Amino acid sequence: LSDFIPQKIGFKFLKFIEKTAKENNATSLWLSVYIKNDKAINFYRRNDFIDIGEINFIVNGTEYANNVLSKKI
Repeated sequence: LSDFIPQKIGFKFLKFIEKTAKENNATSLWLSVYIKNDKAINFYRRNDFIDIGEINFIVNGTEYANNVLSKKI
């Protein structure tokens, strides 16, 4: 992962998604991220996503808390 962070692939991909969403008349983006994934949460917050809630997913009988974030585009 540390080899890819300097390439800003996540940022470029996010900008592509925003552009595509706007072209399709979307007004906001929503996503969920595992509550313990601090790097991802900080990345999205740096890119103007705000916390709007929490959702739990059950995978193989184990419950995982996720933050729900949104951004107006």
